[in-house]
Amino acid sequence: MAPVPADREEWAAVYTAFAILRKETQRVFSRWGITTPQATVLALLAEAKTPLTVSRLAQLMMHEVPSISSIIDRMSDAGMVERVKDNSDRRVTRIRLTNKGRKLHDSVRVAAVQVSEELFGVLSNEERAELKELLQRFRRRNMQRLR
Repeated sequence: MAPVPADREEWAAVYTAFAILRKETQRVFSRWGITTPQATVLALLAEAKTPLTVSRLAQLMMHEVPSISSIIDRMSDAGMVERVKDNSDRRVTRIRLTNKGRKLHDSVRVAAVQVSEELFGVLSNEERAELKELLQRFRRRNMQRLR
């Protein structure tokens, strides 16, 4: 089989960048004994104006509901999040941060921002803006493939 031409190796560059980001963020999160998905749940709940459903968290994280349910179970057992009934529909359960979860998020966020600055610091502000725009365009145009 012929080698992939150098100008078609975008996937390799993206995958390698993803692996670096994943390993570095996991290294940071492990200081607090949490995983990257748990840190992501903390961030999403901290940014949300109201508690979120497990299905909404799954949608935002591009994961299946059962896997997010398992993450929420572990986080609930650890006192980071709690389940609450929806005020308008008692059949719906929502997830919100506990005080412990909010404090944890605040601590983890500072370290996550720092490692992000270190990793992306190799790029100029203009390059970072261009990278962000390119990745957002890629996501917008290809998101339907995941459905």
